[in-house]
Amino acid sequence: MKTTSYAKLLRFPRTERDLSQITVAKQLGLSRASYLALEHGSRELSLSEAVKVTTLYGIRIDDLIVNHKPDFEKYKMMVLALLRAAKEESVTLKKTKLSLLLYLADMRNYYETKESMSGMTYRKQSYGPVSETFHRLIDEMERDGTLAITQVLRDDYHMYEIKESRGSTRMKLMHLATKEQQRLHELCQAWGATPTAELQQFIMAGRPMSETTEGSDIAYTLICSEEPHLVS
Repeated sequence: MKTTSYAKLLRFPRTERDLSQITVAKQLGLSRASYLALEHGSRELSLSEAVKVTTLYGIRIDDLIVNHKPDFEKYKMMVLALLRAAKEESVTLKKTKLSLLLYLADMRNYYETKESMSGMTYRKQSYGPVSETFHRLIDEMERDGTLAITQVLRDDYHMYEIKESRGSTRMKLMHLATKEQQRLHELCQAWGATPTAELQQFIMAGRPMSETTEGSDIAYTLICSEEPHLVS
């Protein structure tokens, strides 16, 4: 079985995990030149090699097929859309809840359109789904003045409140379609004021999380068999 479509997506999980081409090539039993040909799309990926890829990254073959190139700029716009919706609802989002809402947004979008809104990969951890790029992108947005992050102490636990900075409030959400902005606003209306622990429990009980091994990437396709009222 040959799948050129797989080959075009090999680079993204590798770079997300900060793995070198040589490291991945050795794991697949290939020379660096052969692996480079896969990433460039000039060589097709065999089924046996695809299986090795899914084992290496802890993902499923069907997830490798449907995975998309992460759109980092769109992900940042999703952050701003959620923060603006939270402000309208008189809610201040903390970093953990923001991360969970982004996950729900991507899963709901995939459920309705068969496409992730951001294209991000989420990994199952004991405390919930995590995008490996979330913290890096949030830090970038704080450094460039888009976000204001405040550390607060509640019950001896440090939390981080996130707000949009005054200077970025006029920024247009150019990467988001009107319907996508509506979905994000609806999510914030539904979950913005809910305790984070309750939101975590809701997500952990869903099929994408319950049917994924801890430490593995979550297959978007799992949301398709979820009951509608459990999607978001």
